[in-house]
Amino acid sequence: MTKQCNREVDIAEVTISETENRRGVYLHLYVGDKPLFLRYFASHASVYVEGDTYEWSYTPSGNITTTHGINYCGITYERPRQFLYGDWKFWKAVHIGNIPTETCLGGKDDLTTMRDTRENVKASLGTRFTDNGYGLFTLNCMHFSAALLTHLGHKPSMGFIEGFNDEAHALPEGITFATFHLIGGCERFVRCCYSSLAGVLCRWPIFRTAQPCV
Repeated sequence: MTKQCNREVDIAEVTISETENRRGVYLHLYVGDKPLFLRYFASHASVYVEGDTYEWSYTPSGNITTTHGINYCGITYERPRQFLYGDWKFWKAVHIGNIPTETCLGGKDDLTTMRDTRENVKASLGTRFTDNGYGLFTLNCMHFSAALLTHLGHKPSMGFIEGFNDEAHALPEGITFATFHLIGGCERFVRCCYSSLAGVLCRWPIFRTAQPCV
């Protein structure tokens, strides 16, 4: 959930004039540097609200190179433009829209406050983005960024965020979104088939166990 900004929070990138009444919402994009896959095919996305201490994203494992020394799997945060996990390098910031000045994701530079802030962000997005739910093609930083932007009132059009990965690596337009959509569809189909098959088999005496059916 969004919250009233603490005006004492350290401002990360800009100082907001008291006469302004809107904060910018940005998509921060990174490109890979070293590994072959990252350099030629992948990119990373985070969401940043102007004036907040941190930007937010979704990762497969704890980031051992954070600037703040706090590591999480799943929903994570890092200082703006400094998300270096996985040999990422900041590429560019894309202005998505604006929100009221008094509204932000919140957070101060201390363990207790940021733990609570992270739980608030998780709660605002429902149960989809769990700590161990990351999927390279099916539930990644781009899906998270789209969900968080939607929560902030700026729902991106379908394939908008994925399009930056196409741009970064000179891939055919729409290929990243199509790949995510295809693989995600295949995964959902397999899970559905497995669930249906398990439901049928558990009715057969030979497959019955003391454990509940799936």
